[in-house]
Amino acid sequence: MDFKLIEKYKDLGIADVIDDEKFNNISVVHHSTVIDGSILTEVEAQVLINEGLTPKGKPLNHSLMVTDPFNALKIWHLSIIIEVNH
Repeated sequence: MDFKLIEKYKDLGIADVIDDEKFNNISVVHHSTVIDGSILTEVEAQVLINEGLTPKGKPLNHSLMVTDPFNALKIWHLSIIIEVNH
């Protein structure tokens, strides 16, 4: 394993800029809602969750199809953290 390369990567500070957990949660929720019929793109889902902006010309229920399970996923993650810490 190239530990110098790993250190170079860590020194870039990418982990400080990108919230991997949030990115993964948005991706999972987006793909799940597409299976259920949502027409939002993954970028629209990211903007909706990160900025709170609903996409123009798209049905409101498709935005709710993204925000509701995303919030449920956040609550589930918090419950696990609380359970582990007690």
